[in-house]
Amino acid sequence: SPSCSPRAAGASVQVTPSAGEAGARGGRVTFVGVAVDPQTRTFPIEIQLDNGDGALKPSMVVRLGITRAILQGTVVVPQEAIVRDERGASVFVAARGSSGGQVAERRAVEVGPTSGDGVVLLSGLRAGDAVIVSGQSGIAEGDVVRAAPRRDAAPRAAARRP
Repeated sequence: SPSCSPRAAGASVQVTPSAGEAGARGGRVTFVGVAVDPQTRTFPIEIQLDNGDGALKPSMVVRLGITRAILQGTVVVPQEAIVRDERGASVFVAARGSSGGQVAERRAVEVGPTSGDGVVLLSGLRAGDAVIVSGQSGIAEGDVVRAAPRRDAAPRAAARRP
């Protein structure tokens, strides 16, 4: 399905009550106001969603996640993997070194939209590149790296000086 602007009626919304009083549920934006309230710097929106079970109550605090775009075939990395300095944004990847082991290689990247902790990279990486997401602030290009086990089963790389 086509993506929707966050200000367009019809955009998908995920509604999650803050205190866990009710389960998360999906909905659609049905109205977006055009006038900004100068006091709060907000504008009104209306969302249509199913509340047949009556779990959502008036004045309940909820978190809204609005689908701004649906991106396919993109590379997404955790925010913590991005290194920003005077050269711009970059990431370190574990690449095959001349001796056959893995070494840190710095790659300049173009950062795109974010969602939660994930950042879309518009350029600089390919699917399958092993991105270093922990300890990259203490390594330099060419340092020998080895994969370290992660609690969530995805490998991380750690620097090791020769």
